[in-house]
Amino acid sequence: KKSIKEGLKEVKEILIPAAVVEETIKLLAEAEGGLKIYFLDSQLLLETKSFTEFVRLIEGQFPSYQGLIPEAVETEVLVEREELINGLRRLQVFLDAGTVEFETLEDKVRLTAFSQTVGKGQVEIKAEIVGPRVALRFNSSYLQDGLRAMKGEKVKVGLQSGERPALFSSPEEENFFYLVMPVRMT
Repeated sequence: KKSIKEGLKEVKEILIPAAVVEETIKLLAEAEGGLKIYFLDSQLLLETKSFTEFVRLIEGQFPSYQGLIPEAVETEVLVEREELINGLRRLQVFLDAGTVEFETLEDKVRLTAFSQTVGKGQVEIKAEIVGPRVALRFNSSYLQDGLRAMKGEKVKVGLQSGERPALFSSPEEENFFYLVMPVRMT
């Protein structure tokens, strides 16, 4: 197989909608031959023997996220991904503000949500934890989006106190990570 860089005449940074990338990958799996990519002003033309696709590019620059990725974390949690998703789902009825508290205990994670009308809900999930106890609040939808995008049975969560991002990754997908900013606790 050829490297994708071998046939490039020019290197260009562009933003392509994620849904387009996913659909194009599916089409390429069924397509015969190579892929030709042409840059037009604010569009991209993708061409194979079996299809031609015009893609409108997203204007602007992708935010510089490299500075947000923690080099080290204070507390590391290893937990079953599906159990974490199910725990967040069970707390949906308690999410007035959409936030859930993520707290590390000795050998488990406690998720807590509060609703003025319904009350308080808590879920505890068995986990392997290394490091000091941490309690942070996150937007539940953001957590669930990242967890659903992951593959694999386990998720590794790197936590830090304060307002620094949490790093969600999969031990089985070395090229995937998900940053989630905590919500300020009042």
